[in-house]
Amino acid sequence: MEEASWVSISEAARQLGVSRTAVRNRMTRGSLPTMTGNHGQLLTQVVLTPDTQVLTGTVSAPVNTPAPAEASGAVSLADVRAMLGEQAARYDTTFAALQTAHAAAMEAALDRQERQHRAELDRLSTAHKSAVTALMDRVGRMLVAQRPAPRGPWWARLFGSSKHSKIGGEQ
Repeated sequence: MEEASWVSISEAARQLGVSRTAVRNRMTRGSLPTMTGNHGQLLTQVVLTPDTQVLTGTVSAPVNTPAPAEASGAVSLADVRAMLGEQAARYDTTFAALQTAHAAAMEAALDRQERQHRAELDRLSTAHKSAVTALMDRVGRMLVAQRPAPRGPWWARLFGSSKHSKIGGEQ
């Protein structure tokens, strides 16, 4: 393992093959050691071991990853393609199963919410109808109470007759 020296954020980003923001984020999370240099700039240590390869735009990955081997120790491109195809098929199957399960769960949740909303709508509709009916009855009673008593014809009031009779009160 090499002795790591303190480098600037730009140099650390170049060595790791990531952006300056990614280095700053790693420093904030504490995955890279941090110190302030003599001139006030932030410095960090990047340790690159011989078995680590820097991939541009990604996190470092070990170089010596085991590969499937045949009896002779060599792996053909066709074998790698077949292995990757099988793995992709497994992932596709798993993804489809998860997608189906998620869709079923979401549909059940939506159905449950719809039933709840319909029940609430029915309850509010019934309450609204009863409130409107009560207001209509109240308005009707108020109108009846404000209606003046029946007064008889104008001519009966003019001649002083309380009953509707001929002139002079004769019947």
